[in-house]
Amino acid sequence: MGLSYKSALVLLHKLREAMAEEMKGRVVGGEGKVAEVDGGYFGGYVKPANQKEYRRDRRYARNQNGKRKVVVVVRERGRNSVPAVFGSESQAAAFIRARITKGTVVHADEAASWNGLHERFEMKRINHQEAYSLDGACTNQAEECFSRLRRAEIGIHHHISRWTSPGVGSGILPTDVRPKRRTN
Repeated sequence: MGLSYKSALVLLHKLREAMAEEMKGRVVGGEGKVAEVDGGYFGGYVKPANQKEYRRDRRYARNQNGKRKVVVVVRERGRNSVPAVFGSESQAAAFIRARITKGTVVHADEAASWNGLHERFEMKRINHQEAYSLDGACTNQAEECFSRLRRAEIGIHHHISRWTSPGVGSGILPTDVRPKRRTN
């Protein structure tokens, strides 16, 4: 394109901002439609010490760095996705209720964070320890978004924060706009 690095970066940020503006009021689902909800944790890696006696148990909050974020994806089957970045899955409940239309069947995993969605939506839950898809309940399309984001975290973003929400959308967007497969 003949652009300097600085110009290309400005253009990239403007494109991400435009995509985030488009997603601002996006609502998915509707009567008889299916939406998948899932959360994927990104960032916050704490490198273990070399020698065993200096290693800390990284599961405890006191030994973490506080940079770990969850990206929550609401994805209508075969259609649009709505991603957002939160501190934990439980903080996303109000966001999910606002982004899914009543009458939608919601598929989610067994995380306790999604229990409050039973009040408003018909739910199908899947326990990933037993199966990834069982009796029509699965979150595979939402999980597909996370595989793209994990690659983007390694190559483009290097960390996920609430400020990278437009970038999160650009990581998921290719799955929303790709052409349908032809069946013979």
